[in-house]
Amino acid sequence: MNEIVDLHAPIQRYAWGSPTAIADLLGKTPSGEPEAELWMGEHPKAPAEVEIDGMRAPLHAVIDRAPESVLGSRVRERFGGRLPFLLKVLAAGQPLSIQAHPDLDQARAGFAREEAAGIARDAPERGFRDQNHKPEVIYALTPFWVLCGFREPAEILALTERFGDSLPAREALEDGDLDTFFRAFLDQPRAEAHERVERALQHAGGQLDDPVGRWLTHLATHHPGDAGVLAPLFMHLRRLDPGEALFTGPGVLHAYLGGLGIEIMASSDNVLRGGLTVKHVDREALASVVRTESSAPDLLDAERRATETRFAGMADEFTLSRIDVAPGESFETVEDPGVEILLVTEGAARLATTRGQRRVSRGDIVLVPAAVAGYRLDGDATVFRAAVP
Repeated sequence: MNEIVDLHAPIQRYAWGSPTAIADLLGKTPSGEPEAELWMGEHPKAPAEVEIDGMRAPLHAVIDRAPESVLGSRVRERFGGRLPFLLKVLAAGQPLSIQAHPDLDQARAGFAREEAAGIARDAPERGFRDQNHKPEVIYALTPFWVLCGFREPAEILALTERFGDSLPAREALEDGDLDTFFRAFLDQPRAEAHERVERALQHAGGQLDDPVGRWLTHLATHHPGDAGVLAPLFMHLRRLDPGEALFTGPGVLHAYLGGLGIEIMASSDNVLRGGLTVKHVDREALASVVRTESSAPDLLDAERRATETRFAGMADEFTLSRIDVAPGESFETVEDPGVEILLVTEGAARLATTRGQRRVSRGDIVLVPAAVAGYRLDGDATVFRAAVP
């Protein structure tokens, strides 16, 4: 396989998705249903399809038939013949769950444990659906609100006092013991959590000019009585401006609250939830992987190279960049990236290789196999590029 081909990506219609944001971004007609994530990868839960000569085949099947030409020897040898990343468009019309992802060792151990217990891989109570870790990056296309990482204990105590002394295990916080605090937070009886949420909301009503007060109120409208409503009191609350990117590593507690973004991660669907959800919550599994240490959100530095803005050094599996070409400018690959996926979000451009050229425009997704060995992009367009460092 030595030519660039179209990629058809499935939509995940989770309840928290926006009914219009992904369609508007890509110039498509909205389906009328929530559209949460567009998946561009080979993960077995929702593999993209490759179009060759008018016929479609799952991406994993195409890779299996020609791993060397699709992935290249470098990527094939490092990642066992699999595409190591999953690229997404994520549209959070409502807040996502508070969650964390395991590291590699935790993922393998958790997967083996649930396999041995006979839990079906698509069961609602399954937390470890594969054996991979899930470092991830979200790039904001619109203002994008997140909760990410624990605040310092002193800051948590100050916010707790402002909002009605509404968190458990105050003594642990006074001792700087975030692990004991977080386990007490997860284990608090539902009735006590409901009382704490109501108390915090009473105080939030007079502090709606503060993002913490606003988000306490907003989260309660979607998840009344859920202890996760209190998360802005102990987690960093951050607004990403368009063009900013946030890295979330294994074990970092986080929640995406609202906005549209490009997301890239190691190819995994391992999610351990702790609140703001009607889905299964495995408190013990979550507590076992969460890193209970104070850490500010890890915003990534952008490396600018003429027409390319790159966010690198994030993970072994992926790098993400934004390419902006205008008339009279071009982008050309200068290294051996192996396999790539390109997503066009604005305009149109000419994509040329040694074998020919084709036009790509807003909404197009293409797979660039390693055997293509380079390309040139000319026109007036914005293109997101996922590759392997």
